[in-house]
Amino acid sequence: REQIDNLRRERVVFDGIYKKLEKELHEKKKQMAEIIEKSNLYYEDRDASGVELKHLRGAAEKDIQQYERHFEELELMLEANKNVENSIKAMRTTSKQTKNEDDDTIRKKKQLKATQELDQ
Repeated sequence: REQIDNLRRERVVFDGIYKKLEKELHEKKKQMAEIIEKSNLYYEDRDASGVELKHLRGAAEKDIQQYERHFEELELMLEANKNVENSIKAMRTTSKQTKNEDDDTIRKKKQLKATQELDQ
């Protein structure tokens, strides 16, 4: 009889330990499921971030190309402006030279006329 009572007590202790271990196992499985779910969400976020990064890099590349084209256009416009300014300066210089030559010619004619009038 005493042995049966001891076995029953051991059985109660064993059942308590078994239930405690079963509960811990259930909690660990639950924690693992949560960790796996979080991990999956993180992987999805990582993949989404990778796609977004790819799009941003593509947009940045397009922006750079557009900037370079615009910069080249501006350089061409500046070069054209310089050419126009140089042409205007050349025309002014030519105009001044022509005016100076005309002034010299008029002065010489006046001197010649004055000299001719004096000689007469």
